[in-house]
Amino acid sequence: MKVGEIESLSGNGTVQEIVGDRVLLESLYEQWESVYFTIAEFEELLDDCAAFLDSRSRPGAAG
Repeated sequence: MKVGEIESLSGNGTVQEIVGDRVLLESLYEQWESVYFTIAEFEELLDDCAAFLDSRSRPGAAG
C-alpha cells in the first residue's frame, strides 16, 4: 500500500486504506466505527504488535 501498488487491503474483517496522509481502518461487518491513524502512528502500532508477537513466540515466554 505504501508504495502505491494497491489502494486498499482487506483482512481480518477490516479494510485498510490509505486516505491522504492517514490510514483508515474500517470494519467490514460494522463491528466498530471507522478509525483513522497517521501513517506514522499506524507503522508504530504495527511495530508494537510485531514486537509483542515476537515476545510471545520465544521459548519460555511468559503467559
